[in-house]
Amino acid sequence: MIKAQKLQKNDLVDILAPGSASLKAGAEDQIQNAVKFVESWGLRARVSSELYSGHPYLSNTDEFRFQDLKRALFAKDSKAIFSLRGGYGSLRLIPQLLKIKTPPKKAKIFMGYSDITSLNLFLSQKWKWLSLHGPLLDGLSNSKHNQTDTQNLRSLLFGDLRPFEFQGLKTMNAKAEKMKNIEASVTGGNLTVFSSHYGSSLSPKLRNQIIFFEELSERGYRVDRLLAQLEQQKDFSKVKAVVFGEFLGGDEKTGENFVGMALEDFAKRVSVPVFRDLSVGHGAVNWPIFMGAKAKIKRNKLNQIQMSVETGIL
Repeated sequence: MIKAQKLQKNDLVDILAPGSASLKAGAEDQIQNAVKFVESWGLRARVSSELYSGHPYLSNTDEFRFQDLKRALFAKDSKAIFSLRGGYGSLRLIPQLLKIKTPPKKAKIFMGYSDITSLNLFLSQKWKWLSLHGPLLDGLSNSKHNQTDTQNLRSLLFGDLRPFEFQGLKTMNAKAEKMKNIEASVTGGNLTVFSSHYGSSLSPKLRNQIIFFEELSERGYRVDRLLAQLEQQKDFSKVKAVVFGEFLGGDEKTGENFVGMALEDFAKRVSVPVFRDLSVGHGAVNWPIFMGAKAKIKRNKLNQIQMSVETGIL
């Protein structure tokens, strides 16, 4: 796997919108706020003047979004690519991405989550970049995340924090209770987006992986269906562990919520260790994970379960 160079003051960052446009009025303000945030870290920002085209659910045409992404990926003058927001659309860029040659073995920082899971999978599986599942710029620029987490993210990207440790994981089945140390590469992301690639040319690798998931506004039966689909994949029995982050929303019309039940039923059914309470998701806490990096789940001296993930920054 290929690590990226750490950020330094005055480095150039490309801001992209590979998925959907802003769902709110004031899209231009959203872009300007993102630029100001990047600059507040002592970096320079570059963003296309045509980022949003007025499409009802995509930020722009497939061709524009692909060319903007390709330009940023191959640009020699930028050190990082930050996604402005998620939504939907990145999956539609994969066929074109698969046709271009892998660049020289020099990665750059690529950060995003949710819909950006498609691009994280592509970069980590096809180009062997340690792509970063981490916050989106619209959340960072609007103070969605607390100051400490945002500062830790900055420290990570500037090479001052390694590795990243997640404390307080909880076991969900007997296999997890009996585990000692689990070491493997980590993959995952948004459950719906991850599942959308099964059987495709970007079908996620499951064998010998620690897989993490988060989700937003999917009802219990839909989460159950996606997990059953995962369970029926050919290499699922070779998965080292499944770790659940935040699963927010998903209420029924009655006000009931069966998402937790779906996660618990899955954990009881499967023969791999399952854990919960990973600090990732669509909420205020969304800690960074480098996709493709080496990870370790272990018990500390206090018998607490923690997961550490190596940095993708040189």
